[in-house]
Amino acid sequence: MAGKIIADQIQGTTTSETVSGGSVTIPNVIDTKFVVNGCTKGYEVHDNDETAVLESINISSITDGSTGICSPVFINNMATIDYSTMGGVGHESTSTRIITSTRFDAEATTSTYTYRTTNSAFSVADGKNTTTANFGELA
Repeated sequence: MAGKIIADQIQGTTTSETVSGGSVTIPNVIDTKFVVNGCTKGYEVHDNDETAVLESINISSITDGSTGICSPVFINNMATIDYSTMGGVGHESTSTRIITSTRFDAEATTSTYTYRTTNSAFSVADGKNTTTANFGELA
């Protein structure tokens, strides 16, 4: 039988850590609203020249649009298209790759988003270990 835990706060043990030579007390109570709203709602790692998902949270598959263009598909949709997507690509010795999110383009929906990876000359190119993370409200 599935259950439900309803709580406004999570309380732990107060701890202290030394940071830059000084003692810092770590708070022992956090609001559950912060935990729920502050967590990644989608995360994926894959190589752009393949559609196999290497690691993920809430991503069912990757659609390969063409060279450097990918569209991850959510398992659980976002509530609106007002979510944020951030990402990066693993370094390759020949170029630096950058993700350009198309979050505000017509391609973004509550079930998928499209992004492009580029090389150091800003030409669309496939990259290895592409990673994106999504923040917002789930449907």
